Amino acid sequence: MCRGGIGDLTGTERGRLTDAATAEKILDTRFTTGFLGGQRERRVAKIAALDTKHLAKKA
Repeated sequence: MCRGGIGDLTGTERGRLTDAATAEKILDTRFTTGFLGGQRERRVAKIAALDTKHLAKKA
């Protein structure tokens, strides 16, 4: 039994977020610190690509 895992906190299935409000909160927390050299933009693009791929698989 795993306690305190991200799956327990966000209701994830195999690491995918299912609650939009929780996802927004995590991203806001993650991006509050500054990044050098456009890392934030690359991260946002990578997350968007993964989400698009995941939604395409679900359809």
